[in-house]
Amino acid sequence: MRVAIIGGAGTVGQAVALGLIRAETVTDIVLVDVHDDPGALCLRLRKNAKVSQRRLDARDQQALVAALAGTCLLVNCAGPFCDTVVPVARAAVALGADSLDVCDDFAATALLLESDLDAAAQAAGVSLITGMGADPGTNNLLALWYAKKLDTVQSVSLAWAVDCGDLAGAALAHAATMLAGEVPQFCDGRLHYLEGGAGEETVTFADPIGTVTVRYVGHPQPLTLPRRLPGLQNLTVKGVILPDWADRMLMAQKSNGLLRREPLALAASLLRERASAMPPGPGVSGLKVAVSGTRQGRAVTYAAEMVGAMGLGTGLPAAIAALLLLEGSVAAKGLLAPEDAIDPQIFVARLLACGAAIRQTRSETVTLTADGGSV
Repeated sequence: MRVAIIGGAGTVGQAVALGLIRAETVTDIVLVDVHDDPGALCLRLRKNAKVSQRRLDARDQQALVAALAGTCLLVNCAGPFCDTVVPVARAAVALGADSLDVCDDFAATALLLESDLDAAAQAAGVSLITGMGADPGTNNLLALWYAKKLDTVQSVSLAWAVDCGDLAGAALAHAATMLAGEVPQFCDGRLHYLEGGAGEETVTFADPIGTVTVRYVGHPQPLTLPRRLPGLQNLTVKGVILPDWADRMLMAQKSNGLLRREPLALAASLLRERASAMPPGPGVSGLKVAVSGTRQGRAVTYAAEMVGAMGLGTGLPAAIAALLLLEGSVAAKGLLAPEDAIDPQIFVARLLACGAAIRQTRSETVTLTADGGSV
């Protein structure tokens, strides 16, 4: 089976490719990018006979369709996602191929949800999974995994911390975009749009990240996850760019109006220039999920945490989902969020089998009665 990875020369695209090259079902991996320099690829990909490169623009739907005939799966790792998710998904439908993306931009997800792609994909009998990276992606499925252990789900808290050293190109611009303007959060049982960068909260990640301040960011989960969690009251997504100087710089840029769409490239450029002269961050990124609700009448919170390199943390979940699609393990057709398409128990088992470390905790609140008993 042939797989095309859009944005395949980038860090995340290469991580997806590395997760696929050993699979016997994958016979060809086409790395599609605006750059086709073999020197940009890691040695394992350059030397693997399954891997080839193709120079194409992810925004050009017709060119993708013409060049990728016979492809079974498109994996979109190319940002800015507002420019690429719709043409790549439409190309997949035209090819009769499944697709997935690692889109973490709520505005791009909204474009997909507001389009006719769900009906088009169902008519074509294909699955289009959006947001299948780390956050969204792994966090969505961990949240659903824990929700299935509860009788009722009241709140989901998603948080992440990303080292700016892990960011480049469109990802760096996204670091600024996600704080700009109002961003979706699910509060008091309904969708709200709150100011990006507000809602400060202190969160402790495993070393070497430690304790950081996270804030509301513009990720897609508030648009999709509540549909799968009846009775949910609150779902927040908060994040921070590390180290501290990068966080302070982004918040200063927001205060000065540099995070509006027009000067956004300037804000990203300033952050990139400063990064070359400032002390490095922790060298890793992290994500956390906490799901609270009730089980057998008791208040219970499940929590999980993962820390590692962002490229692998985003590329590995996408590779797992890609293999599940190729194996025929995703029955649902249409436009799908990760929680609509993938069994969380199977996903977590695959993630652990690949060597991922998930630190989990469970806490329970017992209400004491007047006679010394409990409920």
